[in-house]
Amino acid sequence: MDFNGEFEINADPNIIYDYLTNINKISKCIPNLYEIKVKDDNNFSASFLIDVSSTTKSLHIEYLSHLNAKMDFTFIEKSINNVKLVGKGRAAGTSIKITIGFQIKDFSKSSKIIWNASFDPGLILRLFGEKLIKSVADDIINNLIECVKKSIQ
Repeated sequence: MDFNGEFEINADPNIIYDYLTNINKISKCIPNLYEIKVKDDNNFSASFLIDVSSTTKSLHIEYLSHLNAKMDFTFIEKSINNVKLVGKGRAAGTSIKITIGFQIKDFSKSSKIIWNASFDPGLILRLFGEKLIKSVADDIINNLIECVKKSIQ
């Protein structure tokens, strides 16, 4: 599942880069985060809840309204113009993977951030179906992007 978008922000590219590559800052934008362990400047693990309550009621499996997820994240690219982060882990006993990339473009009085995300829900897709998982993933990613935008400004 692929997602993308862009936004302009009144911030210098260096400030944006510093925010996006600071684990303690960027991790606060992971929705429903309840634990983080920083390993080094490029690696951290995060535990968080995935809220699927909007989907579980229609499937009559309300007991699965929140899935525990534990992921290991690694910065695979860190340059002033590009930041890319890969997360691999497990949720509901199955493997999941997410890749998030940010391209930073400098304009004279503002910067543009072009972002893209790729989410592989693994076998969770079979449990809930593509439409419902895409909706949940879209909410999570958009919440993360909105948090980044607000935090940098």
